Amino acid sequence: VNRGNIIVNLGRAKALLPGFEESLIGKMKGSDYSVTLSAPVDHPNQSLQGKEIVFSIQVKEVKLKRLPDLDDEFAKDLGMESLEKLKERVSSELLHRLQSEAERSEKETVIKKLVEMHDIDSPPSLVQREMEQMLHNLKRSSTKADLAAAQNELESLAKERVKGTLILSAIADAEEITVSDADIEEEISRISKRLGMDPHETRRTILGRDRSLEGLRERIREEKTLQRILSKAQIRSEE
Repeated sequence: VNRGNIIVNLGRAKALLPGFEESLIGKMKGSDYSVTLSAPVDHPNQSLQGKEIVFSIQVKEVKLKRLPDLDDEFAKDLGMESLEKLKERVSSELLHRLQSEAERSEKETVIKKLVEMHDIDSPPSLVQREMEQMLHNLKRSSTKADLAAAQNELESLAKERVKGTLILSAIADAEEITVSDADIEEEISRISKRLGMDPHETRRTILGRDRSLEGLRERIREEKTLQRILSKAQIRSEE
């Protein structure tokens, strides 16, 4: 089998048949050898499934990745004044990420508990729309096999999400929670800052995708409702 030039990174996940990368260990530049490997029974190419394949390999180059020294020069290359400033920034970003993950976990816990406490029906049309959105998001980063496996779980997850949305909407109505134009502008500004975009460009993107700002308004209302619930809830953290 002649696949031309192949770059293999031994520090990453397996890219070819099991045993291919391992056969390269210890080989020097100019090494010329063959290795026989068995293709798995679920190989994407059906003509190769379960068959033995002979690879004729010539090692043209061996490269070693060397990480730069962690010093002030490295920090300046990244636009920071010094290594100490770089460490402070990384520490701050990690802390912010951990806090965001903790808040998201709390909100997911609250929504799950609300769904468990209220026995309501999920309108099929809303469930179908939620499933379509979830599939759309999955297609960006999943293989066909992953999508096929995920579809079996999507319906129950979509029903739970729809129930959560309906319950939060009812609570928002009862609590008279509203979203002002200032709230929308603040959220657009926050999104723009996170994505490094101009606020006007962010607004155009949202309008081009959703045709209105109502979807954003509903998301902000849900967020404000969750914050209201969390301010009154008693949450116990565990290790």
